[in-house]
Amino acid sequence: MTGTPQDVQLEDQALVARLVAGDDRGLSGLYDRHGSMAYSLAMAILRDAPDAEEVVAEAFAQVWRTAASFDLYRGSVAAWISTIVRTRALDLIRSQRRR
Repeated sequence: MTGTPQDVQLEDQALVARLVAGDDRGLSGLYDRHGSMAYSLAMAILRDAPDAEEVVAEAFAQVWRTAASFDLYRGSVAAWISTIVRTRALDLIRSQRRR
């Protein structure tokens, strides 16, 4: 990521707007910008590479499906993605414990 934090926010918001419009290049742009952060977070929670990869894939699929619900007044795109990854990772842990 380059530029000021405000520039990054505006670029991220533009990528989300592309998703809302149905442009899958918005998703690839968000993945390029935040994929490594998402994977690092998933690994920190799960400590298992295949599980972390699964969670990141599910998280970005959720980003695609729910892009219209993103509210810039509630936080940054990075925080939104982090919340989704964290929730997915914790859901996976809970489901594994039930088995």
